[in-house]
Amino acid sequence: MIYLSGLFLFTFPENSPTAHPASNALTVTVRNKICSFLKIGEEFIKEGRKIVSVIFSWSYFLLINDAGEAYLVGYLDGKSNQILKLVPPDKGFIVEAACGIKNCHLVTKEGNYWLFYKSTRTWKNLNQVLNAERPESSIDEDDRIVITKVACGNNVNLAVDNLGSLFSVPSRLDLGARLQVCAVACGKEHSLILTTEHTVYTWGIGSRGQLGHGSVDDEQHPRQVAALCGLQVTAVAAGGWHSCCVTDQRDLYAWGWNASGQLGFAGEKQGVDVGERRVISVLAEPTAVDWPSNTHSTLYNVSQVACGSRHTVVLLDDNSVWGCGWNRYHQVCAKLPETIFGMSRLAVAPNLKIKQVVCGEWNTAFIAEECN
Repeated sequence: MIYLSGLFLFTFPENSPTAHPASNALTVTVRNKICSFLKIGEEFIKEGRKIVSVIFSWSYFLLINDAGEAYLVGYLDGKSNQILKLVPPDKGFIVEAACGIKNCHLVTKEGNYWLFYKSTRTWKNLNQVLNAERPESSIDEDDRIVITKVACGNNVNLAVDNLGSLFSVPSRLDLGARLQVCAVACGKEHSLILTTEHTVYTWGIGSRGQLGHGSVDDEQHPRQVAALCGLQVTAVAAGGWHSCCVTDQRDLYAWGWNASGQLGFAGEKQGVDVGERRVISVLAEPTAVDWPSNTHSTLYNVSQVACGSRHTVVLLDDNSVWGCGWNRYHQVCAKLPETIFGMSRLAVAPNLKIKQVVCGEWNTAFIAEECN
């Protein structure tokens, strides 16, 4: 099952987000306030199938189930509340996907990399294009590029192949012979990659410190984030203008724009109004995220992190979910303040095991399993 927050912006009537026949409200309590997540289930997938992945775009999202089937849900063809099953030309089992504003990138288990144009509902196979970019020394008659990771930003689409090579689709980026990429993430105007050596590289627009190089300068090519040297980074995430990573010690580091509290730093109260706070608006280098000290738990072992345009959601090893940042459209949690400074715990029903947390620009989802 999948629980969604903030999606009524484009998939459900704004005045009644739970009125859609494919959803029902799960009401939970957060700091003595009521919030609702929308439960999306059987009407979106075949009976007996489980959702294993959700990918957000501007006005729609993509669901993938355990049969490798993909469904577009949201604003399609000028209409809200639409559902479209995507069947690639090879009818392959979809294992990886990313969504841009106008198209979707899908990778099948059969080794094909497909581009789906949403407006014309046509397909293009990108394998041949990418194979032309592979160095001649690595080409074998029976060897071809197999894409394993994809990500979409406003101005760039990234792909990683089975050899750890990086593509700014359709061009191959030269990272040197030693570097192999294992994960990618795209913000609005910047990109991050994680290598098999647990190092992080960033490039793109740096106007809000989102590159993590200690300045607000742009970078034309991938550059290693020096402040993370010596740390074993295991995961990266990109927001609109901020970035996060998780280390093997389960610590969370964040950097970039913090005007809405999206980096998880609470700042200092100013006056009696809790909304008036003095915060650092830009952090140009990775900084370990603060956690509340007045809670029962003393361990904050981060398992996953996801970033929206101006918000961040984190899953801990103890199955607790935390969030911070801009919340005007309830993308962190309904009924909480419009801006959430500092990591705040979101209530999760005790019978749910959270498997994955995902953020879109102005929305959030988590995939969960019901436990007895």
